[in-house]
Amino acid sequence: RRVLFRSGMNVLTEKGTAVFFDKPGKNNVYYAFHNATARGSVIKVFNPGNGKTIYVKVLGPIPDTKLYANSIIGICSSAKEALGVTDNKAWCELSYSPN
Repeated sequence: RRVLFRSGMNVLTEKGTAVFFDKPGKNNVYYAFHNATARGSVIKVFNPGNGKTIYVKVLGPIPDTKLYANSIIGICSSAKEALGVTDNKAWCELSYSPN
């Protein structure tokens, strides 16, 4: 879904399952894998279950492994606490600028 903000910035939104992988974040910088954005892009990740939001920096596309099956994003495990997640998967809403 595309949303045009008042600033004129075009933003895409996506809803689906996030999975978590073991990679520590540094100084509250969280990392992720995502297929529709370029390496270095920043994605807003919102947890609708508790209203918590984080921002993640994209490392590259989602690896083609069983861990990431049927997920829209892979997020480093250090972000779980900030998102208020205890499981290895969570429903989330993403917002990002298209490439």
